[in-house]
Formats: sequence, structure tokens, C-alpha cells
Amino acid sequence: MVQCLYPPLIKFILRIDINDVENPTIETLRDIASKLEDMGYSEPTRIKLISSKGPDSQLIFAPIRFLSEKEGNEILIFRDSIYFQYNEKYPRWDDILPKILSNFFYLSEKLNILVIKNISFDYIDLFTNFSQNRFELKSYFNISIKYQPEFDIDYKDFIIGLRLNTEESSHKSILRIRGLKPNTEEFYKIQLETHYEIQEEIEINEKDQLKDNLNYVHDYLLKYFKFVLSERTKKMIVMDDGANSQ
Repeated sequence: MVQCLYPPLIKFILRIDINDVENPTIETLRDIASKLEDMGYSEPTRIKLISSKGPDSQLIFAPIRFLSEKEGNEILIFRDSIYFQYNEKYPRWDDILPKILSNFFYLSEKLNILVIKNISFDYIDLFTNFSQNRFELKSYFNISIKYQPEFDIDYKDFIIGLRLNTEESSHKSILRIRGLKPNTEEFYKIQLETHYEIQEEIEINEKDQLKDNLNYVHDYLLKYFKFVLSERTKKMIVMDDGANSQ
């Protein structure tokens, strides 16, 4: 099990795509709000009432949103997708997976979801302590890039995308390293994004298959997270990847 004293994770998003659901009734939303309130989530997005005197130029269409500030977790309900989103308070995977499954299957029952069309993971890690002095990307990531001397990389604004090999043709995984505008002139601001997608339909009653898929994707991304970081970066975040554990 990977453990970091200074974890760089700032966001985790699980998207579960579904067939379009019927517009829920107020009663259904009330039941969902009551159930999720018991799980520590605040009230959902308020429904905006339109004016009787004409169209509202400020009318905003947004997903139904439930927020747990304690866990830094959001549930977003769209017509064709449900998102589970965590910020840097993200705990251990084994702790959150049962909650995700329980909430998702409850929502599936209330919204009459029968089929999962697609699932995707995104992990977003942010590093803000890479020195700008004699910076080399390969010092922090196990990636070496060759380019003509006429070219130069602006480490304050760049994107490198790599497609990772997957065992299944219906699976897709992308790794991106992105340079963002730094906060200081001393350190760069580098974001690591790892994405995995399974483009397979799953019947909603196949609960074990969904659980197995989620565990598989999590373990896969964890493997490449360990692989892409250089030993220097691992030391910076005080990372124990379990390689020497018995």
C-alpha cells in the first residue's frame, strides 16, 4: 500500500455514465436529500424559480449537488452521469469505496438506473516544490523528452500527454503532465493527471462486477503513479510504496 507523508493529491473524480434518467419528482429529490443528509451531505442545489413576466437571462442549468465538507466529497447528479468527487481530504481507497457503492446503488434505485454505460477515473496531483534552478523534467518524473535545440519547453505553460498500454481494447488510459503558472519565481507548479476509462456496459444488478472494475482501475493508476515518479520526487513527498514490506 502506497503511503505519503505529503500527498500531492488535490482531486479525485469518479464518473459513472448512464442512460438518460427521467426528470425526478420533488418527492424523489426529497428522499435522496434525506438519505444523503444521514450520510453527512448538505442540502442539494436549490431549484431556481423562473419569472412569470418573461424569460430569465440569468437562468443557470446545473447538476444536483450534494456536499460533505467533512470529507471534502461531492456527489453531482446529471441526467446522464453521476460524479463522485473528492478533494485533498481524500482518505484511503478502502474506506471510501463502500460509501461510493452504497450511495451509487441507492441513487440507481431512486432514479431507476438500469445500465452503466461507462466509468472513468481521474487523479490530479499538484507539485509546487520543484525548483526552477536548472530544472529538468526527468529529475522529477521517469520521462525523458528529446527535441531540437531550436525548441524550448516553457515549464510555466506546457502539456505532455502519454497513452498507457491497457490489456483490454475497451479500456483507455492517459497520463498528462501539465505546467501551470507558478506562485513564485523559485518553484514551478507542475500538475500530474492520470486518467482511466472503461467503455463497457454493466447491468446495474451486477454489483460485484462494478466493484471489481473500480478496484482494478484504482490499482492500475496506483501502479503508474509509483512508476512515473522519480526517486527524487518520492523522497520529496516521503513516499512509502510498500516495496520493502513483508
